[in-house]
Amino acid sequence: MPAVKSRPIISATDARALLTVTRGDRLFHAGVSLLLYAGLRRSEVSALLISDYMPGAEPRLRVGAGSGMAVRTIRIARSAAAALDAYLAGEDTAPDEPLLMGLQRRDWGRHVRHVAEETGVRIAVHDLRRAAIAAALAGGASALHLEVYFGLSKLPGRRDLLPVSERYDAAIAEALERAFA
Repeated sequence: MPAVKSRPIISATDARALLTVTRGDRLFHAGVSLLLYAGLRRSEVSALLISDYMPGAEPRLRVGAGSGMAVRTIRIARSAAAALDAYLAGEDTAPDEPLLMGLQRRDWGRHVRHVAEETGVRIAVHDLRRAAIAAALAGGASALHLEVYFGLSKLPGRRDLLPVSERYDAAIAEALERAFA
């Protein structure tokens, strides 16, 4: 049986280049920031509502509501919050509206590939999530913390019996901030 070839994880330099080139479009930049700085799936970003974002000194997102996945609330990197705040500053919003109104109507996965290619980087949308998970792992996050933060479901059995340390998500958010800011 032939070995499965996996794509290499994009470098922090390439990720930063993508973030830089997207800054001209606040909506798109906010979406890319959530993929990279919070390691969200594209479907999770599209499903977020205004009420799922909790700005402040320790910005958080409630992820998974309405998607059929387990709901989790995580701290996010300050750069992701800054991108969301910049986008929302020019928008008239209501709590039950999509957080990033307009991404649902765009094939923004294709747009990510196109913009990345303009910077000389060949990536797919999922590569940003993979880069975030790799950065959190390199930052010292445990396997359990990775699973909880990124909504992975690899552990069998009762998750409510597994202890998750206090502020685990802050450490991951800080690792992502250091890796890509």
